[in-house]
Amino acid sequence: MLIIGMETDMRRIALLVLIAIACKASRADITGTVTIGKTSSAMLSVGYIGLSQNKETLRNSCGMTVGANSSATSVWCSTYKPRNSELHLKNGKYSFKHVSIPPGQYFVYAKLGETLMLGKAITIEKSNEERQIDIDLLKIKTGNLALAAAAKGQWSVRLAPANAQGKPLIKGLDLNQELRMEGKVVQGKAGFRYLPAGKYIVQLLKITQSGGDAKSHWEAYDVAGTFSVDVVPGKTLTYKLN
Repeated sequence: MLIIGMETDMRRIALLVLIAIACKASRADITGTVTIGKTSSAMLSVGYIGLSQNKETLRNSCGMTVGANSSATSVWCSTYKPRNSELHLKNGKYSFKHVSIPPGQYFVYAKLGETLMLGKAITIEKSNEERQIDIDLLKIKTGNLALAAAAKGQWSVRLAPANAQGKPLIKGLDLNQELRMEGKVVQGKAGFRYLPAGKYIVQLLKITQSGGDAKSHWEAYDVAGTFSVDVVPGKTLTYKLN
């Protein structure tokens, strides 16, 4: 009986190993580097958001304070294990890794501070794929957006990068909601500074309800309009959102 029990346990272990190998073979890893300029203190975040082939929204990110006043060198995020993410500083260079990502379409990004975000839309087509994405936040050319909205009540705007035609980078995914690059409309005006040049989608949001406090604030809203805008290096372009 002991021998039979041991054989059964060995079969179970072997089956678990095969399952683990199969799961790994159907997923991809994304690695890369991030180049930033000198800064006294800012939050550097790396992450991805996208849709798997099964149309499941998948995301992960991690970040740490960087700059002359920071001593941080590594951070890991295992919230969505086994889809872990990590960011490291070694020899003055930042490197990141996102693992166990199933095939699908994803926006892979790096973000420094509130609005300096740069990324790339990719498609993972096959199993056991490895992708390398290097993001240089130092050499990018930036511009500003000035947005005007003649509306009464509480309003805000959300921003997300778009493709060359001004359309969503990933069809079926609301990057404006996912990335949450937001600004309040104050006296009919809102704006974003130091945006990488390119096309963006702006959503004008009507705040219908809000609550909570400074630590835990929530808002309900209706999307009142969606607009395609351009960011031009060294310039501030003004758009009316009505």
